Amino acid sequence: MQQYMEMKAQYPDCILFFRLGDFYELFLEDAKIGSHVLGITLTRRARGKDGTIPMCGVPYHAIEMYIPRLVEAGYKIAIAEQISDPKDTPNLVIRKVIRVITAGTLLDGRSVNERESSFVCAACVQKKDVTLGFADIATGQFVITSVPIEQLVDVIHQYSPKEIILSPEQYNSPKLLGVFSLISHLNIAPFLEWSTWNDRADQALKDHFQVSSLLGFGLEAENEIAIAGVLLGYLTYTQQGNVTHIKSVDRINDSHFLSLDATTIESLELFRSTMDKSSEGSLFAVIDKTLTAMGTRLLKDWLIHPLAELKPINQRHTDALFFVQHPALLADVRKVMNEIVDIERLLAKLSVNIGNARDLVSLRDALERCEKVFELIKKYRWESFDMADLPGSTITATQLISQWILDDPRGITKEGGMIRPEADAELAELKRIFTDTTGWLAEFEIAERERTGIPTLKVGENSVFGFYIEVSKAHAVAIKTEHGYERKQTLVNAERYITAELKEKERIALTARESIFAREFHLFEHVVKQIIEKVSALQRVAHVIAQIDCVTSLSQLALEKKYVQPTMTSDRVMSIRNGRHPVVEHFLGNAFVPNSTDLTEQQRFLLLTGPNMAGKSTYIRQVALIVLLAHMGSFVPADHAIIPLSDRIFSRIGASDALHKGLSTFMVEMTETARILRNVTDRSVVIFDEIGRGTGTLDGMSIAQAIAEYVATLPTHPFIFFATHYHELAELAGKFSAIKNGSMAVSMHKGQVIFLRTLQEGSTDESYGIEVAKQAGIPSVVTRRADQIKREMKLVALRKIEMIDESDSQKFMGELLTLNLDDLTPKQAWKKLEEIQENKKT
Repeated sequence: MQQYMEMKAQYPDCILFFRLGDFYELFLEDAKIGSHVLGITLTRRARGKDGTIPMCGVPYHAIEMYIPRLVEAGYKIAIAEQISDPKDTPNLVIRKVIRVITAGTLLDGRSVNERESSFVCAACVQKKDVTLGFADIATGQFVITSVPIEQLVDVIHQYSPKEIILSPEQYNSPKLLGVFSLISHLNIAPFLEWSTWNDRADQALKDHFQVSSLLGFGLEAENEIAIAGVLLGYLTYTQQGNVTHIKSVDRINDSHFLSLDATTIESLELFRSTMDKSSEGSLFAVIDKTLTAMGTRLLKDWLIHPLAELKPINQRHTDALFFVQHPALLADVRKVMNEIVDIERLLAKLSVNIGNARDLVSLRDALERCEKVFELIKKYRWESFDMADLPGSTITATQLISQWILDDPRGITKEGGMIRPEADAELAELKRIFTDTTGWLAEFEIAERERTGIPTLKVGENSVFGFYIEVSKAHAVAIKTEHGYERKQTLVNAERYITAELKEKERIALTARESIFAREFHLFEHVVKQIIEKVSALQRVAHVIAQIDCVTSLSQLALEKKYVQPTMTSDRVMSIRNGRHPVVEHFLGNAFVPNSTDLTEQQRFLLLTGPNMAGKSTYIRQVALIVLLAHMGSFVPADHAIIPLSDRIFSRIGASDALHKGLSTFMVEMTETARILRNVTDRSVVIFDEIGRGTGTLDGMSIAQAIAEYVATLPTHPFIFFATHYHELAELAGKFSAIKNGSMAVSMHKGQVIFLRTLQEGSTDESYGIEVAKQAGIPSVVTRRADQIKREMKLVALRKIEMIDESDSQKFMGELLTLNLDDLTPKQAWKKLEEIQENKKT
């Protein structure tokens, strides 16, 4: 128990799984938590004069079934393994914590989605800025960035880390935790060794990457070096030093990517539907045709980090076009790609010492299929992908694994059944000895039956009791002293014996078996070590395969959905012919009505009016998604598309609140709008949907008009799509040359409104709200009353206008009748008429 308590003191924030024989045991408070979360029996163990202590346990071979459940519940796990053989040190088995498992470092278990990245984030907030590091232990990806603190939520949203670590000081800051609380579904924890790694960050990074300078990684700022060092330290702490597969750290250059904030990611439904929060109705679900887990993760990264430079965007389009133009090659590549498992995660498991021989075989098979992919593409002399020297890396690794590892090895690394006997002379000899002993047992059984005259006598062995002679109770009386049998075990219906000769054979066999296990484990580690030495080259293979998977996925998408290659331009021109909303079209098929877009720098603001249900929101989202798809390197849903190179897509859509943050629907709307107005540039694309609807009509329309006027007169010239119910704003097109009016066509047939979903020039002054209410199923008594109220309100408005006109007329006539025309000169009369006219205008 002392050993347990010492380890628990070293890992106070973890639930300690303490290996005892064939079980991992939990004690004290850990046992209570484990019993409650895992639903296992809580027992008690005697503890000298102190009475008993709570305990519970799980079988060592089933640990991967239990750990994910604790991690999902928000706990960290420390695994204390036996590192000495109990036979060698019976009085004190030596144990050591071999890894710490957290939400961001869980590599095994049913809850692990291999098609999603699993980032750990280290964050350090300064006065106005925040430095962030993101690392995925499963893939080796490691990136650093610094952003203004107001962009913190956006960056976190882009990477969606499983956990965030803070220094103990910042973790205890209510103000800072308040900032992080704005982001839901996060595991936030202090890293107790933060200061240690922070102080030695520079040297720790140099030692790990084996470099003399960090400039090659783009790391110069002290705060970025510090956060990288701390994050490396956390990974080293959790994996107990086994992080050799992390070969690089990249500093993110925001200028290389089109920026998407958290609001835009959510409102454009890139990964989740806003209605039910499922992935089914998302853009990614529609465009994802990847076949490997590596490709899926990379495609998500391409979508969340669209490119912002013409050359790399055009290269992706060219690559996708190549496979579109060679459908036979596309089909062949995808057929092989479909059988490639997750190389990145296999390498990670082997690197952190939780891989097994089956993982090596899976890696070998995957690398052999990678070779086939490279060979297929090379036949077409397509050199876009950097495949130089890749086949050599795969062949070396596959030959190594094939030489040493059985085709169908056992999954437990310390119980043999992994290594080819012919690959190692020592192992072959040990197996010969063991096999000979097994054959000897069969001969011994025959001899003992003859010697004792007991026909049912059996000779057997098991891992607990070793070799034995088994005789039924009925025949046990036939055992004589001269047989030399020594009782070993009594069963219900039989007795088990041992002899001196059998005991010697048992010693030889068990020694051989233990030697086989030890030798196989040694050789397994030898193979793994050689694979890890090649990890950089193999990670490059995996990355290229992921790139090919992404490109061929986009090609397959283009062929299936009839997407076209967009023309990217640095000019301020946007021309989309018969564009389609990729998600809505996916569900509606041919019923979807396409629409075109034509904007220039001179006329860059489309003010869109029309009723609900007519398709305004679908249209403006459609334009934003087409721009986004083009920048990520995809073909787009249109007949033809010229897309301007953009730096940001902003979206202010729909009515939502954040009451848990003290923000009303209208406050959220205004906060998001203010952020757009502060950050919009001449290369931005902005979509506004129903600005001002969260407050009173007069205030709302005033705010909407003021915002429209502001963005129309910006010295920068962003593309603006402004959908509104305030059809009065259509008058702005006559005042601002940048604004053009558009509306969604609607017709009436037999009193029923028909939404044509077609964009037309010009504005509309009708909302058809009551007609929409009728179609939605509002009771007829309500809609009839609404019609009546609407007519009454129109009559009241007309009467007010008439009263105003009548009053003005009476005042005008009164002024004329009081004039003495004989006393007025023509000039004075003209002046008086001018005054009356001016008063009329005001």
